[in-house]
Amino acid sequence: MPINRSWWTALVDDDGSGLTGTNWNKAAIAGLLDSIDGMFEGHQPWTPQLLFGGASTGWVVTVNGARYARADALVLVEAQLTVATVGSATGIATIVGLPYPAAALTSPQAIVDPASGLAGLTGALMGVHAGGIIYLVMQPPASAAGRVLMTNAHFPAGAQINVSMTYRRA
Repeated sequence: MPINRSWWTALVDDDGSGLTGTNWNKAAIAGLLDSIDGMFEGHQPWTPQLLFGGASTGWVVTVNGARYARADALVLVEAQLTVATVGSATGIATIVGLPYPAAALTSPQAIVDPASGLAGLTGALMGVHAGGIIYLVMQPPASAAGRVLMTNAHFPAGAQINVSMTYRRA
């Protein structure tokens, strides 16, 4: 997202001439401003996909408010996904389509809020990031066994999740 530079054209030289935005000012700082411009992207749309076993056959998933922001190598993504129609694809539930490839040392977890309608939840829902894919998992209470991978069985029609994740791009 380019920086608003209207203030830049109104700069007055230090030599007292009263001229605005002369070449020496622009040349000295323009390169720096261009570098800063390239480091930031404001909220931009992205298109995540909810897959089951790596496919989406027959599934209709509505994506609302999916956007990302980037500050240098740090990327924040957020989206709301709602299952409109249950399809025939089955298997582990994943979200793919991150706006940038993730670095190898990216924080491995996403915040997933089970907004409504999920079936069989017995613990907190979260996302575990690996290789550009967010695996949806359930973390049962401390007294139970380890994480449970979410599957198509947890997503009836009308199920809705909100996802938020910050990661470092490659």
